[in-house]
Amino acid sequence: MKADLIIPTYKPGEKFRKSLRRLAQQTRKPDRLIIINTEETFFPEDLPSLYEGMEVYHIEKKDFDHGKTRDYGASLSDADIIMFMTDDAIPKDQLDEQTVAAVRSALKNGLGERFERVIAVDRGLAAAWA
Repeated sequence: MKADLIIPTYKPGEKFRKSLRRLAQQTRKPDRLIIINTEETFFPEDLPSLYEGMEVYHIEKKDFDHGKTRDYGASLSDADIIMFMTDDAIPKDQLDEQTVAAVRSALKNGLGERFERVIAVDRGLAAAWA
């Protein structure tokens, strides 16, 4: 089961660097890490080196909208599970593994119709919704 992680960013700083380092240590890494960054000018050039294979897509500030930006990120994914995370969230150990396992369990137990293809991870908490 493929699982992608999408993170919208704007002026990513030290918290985002810490987040990328933690994501790189996960035992179950996302199949794709998709960054939707607002304003290329504010994106440090060294950030992609912190997470191998990170994909960065830049948008202009006038095009940013919380839902629209996440929808754009989701449109870039063909994964079974799409996770979203804010750029200031610091993932705890095994976050991706536990999130994917929870969704897999829900699908196995017949709750698949209740779940969309989306999982939201915000400030270290995971939530799924219909």
